[in-house]
This record gives sequence, C-alpha cells and structure tokens, in this order.
Amino acid sequence: MGTEKFLKEKPDVVQRFTNAVYRGMLWVEAKPAGEVASAVAFAFPDTPKEILVKVMDRYKKQGTWNPVPLVNPEHFKRLQDVMVSGSVLKEGERVKYEAVVVTQFAKQAMDKVK
Repeated sequence: MGTEKFLKEKPDVVQRFTNAVYRGMLWVEAKPAGEVASAVAFAFPDTPKEILVKVMDRYKKQGTWNPVPLVNPEHFKRLQDVMVSGSVLKEGERVKYEAVVVTQFAKQAMDKVK
C-alpha cells in the first residue's frame, strides 16, 4: 500500500518492497507448517508452538495465503463485501478496483523473483 505520490516518487523502493514480500510469500508456500510456525512464534509468545503449527497447517490447506502478490478483482470485491457486511464500509462507498489497485510492481516481482 502506498499513496499515489509515493508510488510515483519512489518506484524503486516500492519495487524492492514488493519483491521482498513476494519472496516471503514463496517461502511460506514452500515450507512446512512447523517451519512457518517457528518463524512467526516470536510474535505470539503466549501461544504454544503446537497450536501455531496447527494454525499454519490449516491456513496452508485452506489456501489462506495468496502465493502471488497480485490482488485480483474478485478478491477485491469480496473484501469490500466483507467490509460492507461488517459496517466498515457503506454500500455506496465501494471503489473500483482500477482506481486503487496498481499491479505493475507485483507483475515485475513475479518476473524477477524466482
């Protein structure tokens, strides 16, 4: 996420950040649940490791984490549906995908990062 101004003024920073996020996404996709749980355990000091492993395993099986850095239009619509149902967003406040989603950095990351 970034402002239009930031995207225009610092595209190199945005690209490097997007590349790093994508590398992390690929790592999570490739590693077993136990290894992912170990990597995030510091953020959940009161949660037993076996619970974290179960959660990571469930998330991986459900496909909770997108393995690519692109937000597709259907997922964006679903996000807004959830926001409307949760009264975070009013029906008339929905925005068009094209108005807020910039895909160029994600596409470049997918071409560069292997």
